[in-house]
Amino acid sequence: MLNIPRVQQWSRIPNPNTSPKATVTTEKCRIRQEAIDFMVATSEHVPANAKSTDRLIPGEWVSDGKSADHPNVVYLLHGGIMERKIAYYIAKAGSTRTFAIAYRLSPQFEFPCAVIDAISGYLHLLDLGYEPGNIIFSGSSAGGGLAMATLLAIREMGLPLPGGAALISPWVDLEHSFPSFTKNELTDYLPSDHNLAFGDSLGNLNLPFLIQVGKAERLYDEDVELAKRLTDENPYYGAILEAYEEQVHVFHLFHFLPQSRLAFERIGQFVRNTFLGLKFTPAVVTVDTRCKEMLQILKFNEELVNAENRLKEMEHELDSDFESLKEGERLLDNLQKQRDLLLDIISKVPPHLFDQKSEPEHEVAGPESPPKRKRKIAIDPVTEPELATVPKYVNTMIGELNILLQEKEQLLNIPQSKMTKSQKDIYWEHKELGTEETKGKMYLLEKDLQKRAWSSKSPFVYNAAGRNLIVILRALGKIKEVRGGGHTRIVVI
Repeated sequence: MLNIPRVQQWSRIPNPNTSPKATVTTEKCRIRQEAIDFMVATSEHVPANAKSTDRLIPGEWVSDGKSADHPNVVYLLHGGIMERKIAYYIAKAGSTRTFAIAYRLSPQFEFPCAVIDAISGYLHLLDLGYEPGNIIFSGSSAGGGLAMATLLAIREMGLPLPGGAALISPWVDLEHSFPSFTKNELTDYLPSDHNLAFGDSLGNLNLPFLIQVGKAERLYDEDVELAKRLTDENPYYGAILEAYEEQVHVFHLFHFLPQSRLAFERIGQFVRNTFLGLKFTPAVVTVDTRCKEMLQILKFNEELVNAENRLKEMEHELDSDFESLKEGERLLDNLQKQRDLLLDIISKVPPHLFDQKSEPEHEVAGPESPPKRKRKIAIDPVTEPELATVPKYVNTMIGELNILLQEKEQLLNIPQSKMTKSQKDIYWEHKELGTEETKGKMYLLEKDLQKRAWSSKSPFVYNAAGRNLIVILRALGKIKEVRGGGHTRIVVI
């Protein structure tokens, strides 16, 4: 059972043409002691900070949202930057998810810190329940070289090898000894002072490799040599080298290029076929500038695969419908047998039993339905008891108004130095909205009545009835209304 973490957040991936959404989950894994012991035993110099297991390695799961619980995974080791865009497009193209770690970088953490972290990340995936054959290594630039170094370390440690490796412009020659590093200086953005040593044996790496490189980049020759040596020393699997005409180092980052989209499609095809266990023939493929036509062919092939899958689903649905039809026929046959059995029983009943006339049944009178009520078309006159309740209601509402007046009077008498900010606002509003007619008199604003009406503890309702109350009090000469400046002031007379 795979212990796959739940998705915690959505993260938008920058892209010049589109902005796809990816599910991104953060997870940390610990540095493994067995990785440290191996590197200490096989390396001439191991710095002190490489021997500690206290640090946790930050990691990130990335998928396109449709394959968050996939049983397969691409283990991605980044290059000079943490390339979430590459992680997303590989996951999308391969219908899987990727796991990338932020391994320790030099010069703060010298060799073999990065290799120790990469081995620890692989062991972490195995601990989660992933089968080795369901893991594909991937990496770009320095991450591609780190992937190769990690694979060699895994081989030497006797650990099970992963299912395959898809490398993008891997940097594997630290000495820059191949001609393309100088020849392609003007056509590539890779700096001159830009991990695998070519003296190491590449034998017994029994897994398929896909290596993609730009023909205009400075690492072209060393990646061709890497593919050649992988094929010579591992003839059963070997490597597929895809060289893209006129492309620079890790051109996959420029997704607006058709070559970039084609490269991700080819990686996705390699990932899917590797997980299916299909065998590859080692080859060197030169991809020219006719990428639009190739993308159309890939899209057509993808649609063809989808159509075949849909056809299989329809066949399965037809099989299910046929089984349902057979079940229906069996039910119908059973019903027919039961009908024949009932007819046989009826035929054995003596005929005179059918000739007896039954006594007429007496109807049982039910309860009388209530008479229909006539529609009322007149208002009943008000009775004296009903009129007696009106003063009580009016006085209750007047009591509410008096409470408002007392509260406002108390607020106005508070020293300003002790007032809160909201009390000061009410105080200055009362002063500013005063007129000659309100001078020396207490008044309320219409919004004071509305605020009182909103109080859940108050029976006062400032709707049409509340307005009528104000009209009645004004007619009786108890208050007067002063309008002006967009406000209505209710002044006590």
